[in-house]
Amino acid sequence: MHNYLKNKFLMYKFYLMNPMSYFLIPQMAPLMWLNLLFMFLFIFLLFFISNYYMISPKK
Repeated sequence: MHNYLKNKFLMYKFYLMNPMSYFLIPQMAPLMWLNLLFMFLFIFLLFFISNYYMISPKK
């Protein structure tokens, strides 16, 4: 039984290490799409806002 659990754990570890697994089986992480969307939205928003404040003329 312990060997079975160890193999299962290794399988899940390699599954999680493989980035394409999220695209192959999205049911394992159903909210990952939403998290990625908000993460990239937040990053780009921060980037563009900071660029706007850097480029805009000083008041």
